[in-house]
Amino acid sequence: MSIVRMLAALAIVIPLAVPAQEPAPAAQSPKALLEAMQNNVGRISPSLEYDRWGANIALWEVRLEHPGKGTSAVLAQMRKSLGVMTGVVSQIRGPEEKERWELNRDMWTTLVDEGGAPPAASRQSLRNMLKRLRANVEKIAAPGERERWTVNCDLWQAELGAK
Repeated sequence: MSIVRMLAALAIVIPLAVPAQEPAPAAQSPKALLEAMQNNVGRISPSLEYDRWGANIALWEVRLEHPGKGTSAVLAQMRKSLGVMTGVVSQIRGPEEKERWELNRDMWTTLVDEGGAPPAASRQSLRNMLKRLRANVEKIAAPGERERWTVNCDLWQAELGAK
């Protein structure tokens, strides 16, 4: 076999043997993440779980519509949804699920109490809560629930600029 033919054969074989590197998926926009959460929650039967997620979605809808410092009307709207969430979270019995929802509720409470524009110290506290929430979410076995919570964490990450 001539050198030219051998090189030609290698040129064909080597690309097949080396796995192609796929580009990293682009980060989804917060609105796309919210839509994914809404679609997932739409598959939940009406229940307290549905009510909790409905309140969480309502908070995200307002937040994405009104980023940054909120007006008193926006914050009042958020407090209303937060009140619904707080009421149904208090009824959770499972310790892991309760921890997830309490962390999520506390994050929303911090954001709303700070007028939608938390100072650096509060933002760091929110990032720490997000780390704890992600650690909890990693333990979820049910795919649908894990998807909802992962999207929720991704929304918080986009909100906080956290890794």
